[in-house]
Amino acid sequence: MSQRRIAVIPVLGGGKDRRLVLVTARRHRRWIVPTGKPEARLSDKRVAALEAFEEAGVVGRLKKLRRPSRVICRSASGKPRRLELYALDVRKTLSQWPEQHQRQRRMVGPEELEQIPMDAQLKRAIRRYLESL
Repeated sequence: MSQRRIAVIPVLGGGKDRRLVLVTARRHRRWIVPTGKPEARLSDKRVAALEAFEEAGVVGRLKKLRRPSRVICRSASGKPRRLELYALDVRKTLSQWPEQHQRQRRMVGPEELEQIPMDAQLKRAIRRYLESL
């Protein structure tokens, strides 16, 4: 059975200046989007916003993706994860944030995404979202 996670695709800017905000996973240093576990006291949307703030140091306007809003990908250990995807229109990039010493943050353009090593299903979902903008 796959683990359910909440993930957010943070996008900064628009048009040719659009950038995707990626972070590294803590243990394996792979590039990912901010992701967290569902929390009983918080809505999935609130969890997505919180993860974007804590892991990537970004805040903005959040929206649920239409398609694909769910994707099955693999964790670094190979376990399947069911991601509930949200998109974040980044309004502010913070210079200090809670997990800045545990992760790296990187902003990449849509053309650079292909060179980033990450789960293929997640990359496909990100690419589809960026193409819809």
